[in-house]
Parts: sequence; C-alpha cells; structure tokens
Amino acid sequence: MNGDVVAQGTQFSLNDVEVITATVNLDRTWLAHFQPARRLQAVTELAFEEVKLDQILSFGESRIPFPVFSPSFSPVTLQPEEEIALATGLDSCATALCAYSAARLIAQSIAGGNKQVLQDLQAVTRKPGTWRPKDANEVTGEIFHTCFMGSTNSGKETRQRAHVLSKTIGSYHLNIEIDTVVSAITSLFSATFLGKRLRFGSEGGSGQEHLALQNIQSRSRMVLAYLFAGTLTMARGRAGNLLVLGSANVDEALRGYYTILHYMLKLTTAIRTGMIWFPSFARH
Repeated sequence: MNGDVVAQGTQFSLNDVEVITATVNLDRTWLAHFQPARRLQAVTELAFEEVKLDQILSFGESRIPFPVFSPSFSPVTLQPEEEIALATGLDSCATALCAYSAARLIAQSIAGGNKQVLQDLQAVTRKPGTWRPKDANEVTGEIFHTCFMGSTNSGKETRQRAHVLSKTIGSYHLNIEIDTVVSAITSLFSATFLGKRLRFGSEGGSGQEHLALQNIQSRSRMVLAYLFAGTLTMARGRAGNLLVLGSANVDEALRGYYTILHYMLKLTTAIRTGMIWFPSFARH
C-alpha cells in the first residue's frame, strides 16, 4: 500500500489455495498519486473554501461504522544464514533440516484437517486409509533416510553429531564405512602402476595425490548414495525408490568450487525418479 506491506502469505504451505485479506484506505492511494499532479494544476485554478459541518447523513442503526485499516509492518524474510548452506558437512545438515521442515508442514496440515495431504501421504508411504501420523517425526521416519558414510579419517564427534541429528528428526539412519570402496579403487591404481601407492599430504604425498584421494572419497559417497537410494526400500521390505537430496552450495558456486557432474546427477535423478521418498546422506 503506497510502498508499505499490510498483508503477507505464508512462505511455505501445502494448502492448494491461500486467501489473504487486508483492509486498506483507497483515499491514501488516490492522494499519493493525485497530490504531485495537483500541485502543477493548482496554480492556475481558483481556490474554493471548504466548510466542515458536524452532521451525519445516516440515522440510527444504518450508520456506517468507521473501518479499521490493516496496519503496515516489515515483511518477514529469511536471513542469509537460513538460505545459504555451507560446506564441510553443514550442507548435509541443512538438507536434512529442510526435509524435516517439510515433514513438519505435512504434520501440521494433517492436524489442521487437510484430508488431501493425509491421502497423499498415505499413497506415498503405502499406508492404509486408517493410518494417521501422530507427529512430524513419524512422518520423517516413513519418508526420510539419512546415512553417515564415514572412513578412517572421520572423527567420533562428527559421527555422533550425525546420529544425534537423525534421532532428533526421526529419520531412518544408517552408519556405514566406505574404507573398503576406497581401498578397492586405490588398489586398482597400485596394480595398474606397478605398486605405486597414493598418499595423503599428511603421509608425505604430493598435492596431486592428496586431491585424488579426496575425490575418491567424495565421489564414492555419491555412487553409494544412489546405490542405497535404489535398494533401501527393498531392504526395508517396501516398494518404490528413494530420491537423493543434495544442496547446491552458494558459497562454493560463487567461487567455482564444485563438481558439475555431481550436481547434475542430483538434478537428473530427481527428474527421472520422482519424489516418492525423501532421503539424505550425511557425508561428514
């Protein structure tokens, strides 16, 4: 209203239609547009005297009440730290919390009587028509999977944080080791180049070796993520496939520090598979 916000809808909602109303004074809009133009015309027109009378033209119950206009307020927007997911494991944490936020919206909509959301959830989870989740954690346990893919270089504190996070949001959590996969790849390298062994920088290896080993670990996690996305439902005795969720780090993209293939795979798989389930795989 003349640059002021007097109503704002919810930023995230599962409702098909959301109606937002506000009571505004149209005279304010008219004055805002009229006054600048009126100043130019007023210099050539005669002035008319305005006389105010203490009289009301309506009587009794027919008197029209004076409207209460909606007050203006500052719009509610997300803070930068709520929009940007950082690297070093926080991106996986942010992805998991985004999925949990979606589960909370689902639970709130069902508690509010949204039958369509309940029917959609029952269809996705293959649950009977009598099933109804009691809270967001139960929704998360049905549709969201997390997996900590650790190695010998992963700390106990990091592993514990992933466990606490999954327990807090109620996700179906796995804890696996990728050392056997990494060892198989490095053994292939040694067999190809007659006993040469890749070493990390802390072991005296070159920068090229260190980078290669880091890429082996990160790309192995990507491959394993899609492996478990296609087989976890089978292991749990359920139907459907899992959709791998990942974050496109804004800070990495701005600096050009990300693997295009990795993010393109996430995108194409999301389009091909469809949103049947909502898994996430914590990396660090």
